[in-house]
Amino acid sequence: MRNMHFIAVGLATFTALLSYSHESSEVTEAPFAKKVLAVQLMPNWDSPITFAIATEFNGEITALKHVSQRQFILIGSGKMKHAANPEQRNFFQENGIENCDVTYDKTYRVHHFDCNPVNDLWKLRYQEALNNPEEKGWSHIRSAPDAGQLGMLGSFGITRLNDFIFDEDVFDLLKAINDPAWVNQYK
Repeated sequence: MRNMHFIAVGLATFTALLSYSHESSEVTEAPFAKKVLAVQLMPNWDSPITFAIATEFNGEITALKHVSQRQFILIGSGKMKHAANPEQRNFFQENGIENCDVTYDKTYRVHHFDCNPVNDLWKLRYQEALNNPEEKGWSHIRSAPDAGQLGMLGSFGITRLNDFIFDEDVFDLLKAINDPAWVNQYK
């Protein structure tokens, strides 16, 4: 039953993403629009959290493109060149987010990801991991933060679960997740 719920929510999110990116496609061509990293506390087909590249124009999201959690970390760490990080800066390091490293093993030609704040984003929304009920999240409600927790998330731009946060708000949230005092208050 839980898998059906996960699939239904994922399909709803996917449909919303498709319609959202088609609403104002002409604005994405604006010369001052920029690509930024974005996060939504909604599941999608491969993750309990949605990671995306947002096209931002005048403080609003005009288009979204889904990326995997791994791509999000690679782009944010500057290990993968992308329009959202053309200078390949390490946004995690620049924003004081510790415990977020990507290393490349030349022998096996594989990236190793150690990014606890990104890995822990699901805990904001869920009481337990979807694929492992033994692993506990921070939410007071089974699959959503309660009103008090949502109020805390409001300072990052999340007033509803389907809100996308982008650019600096993403890194402010990741920095908070890395702060044990903030996490204790959220719990």
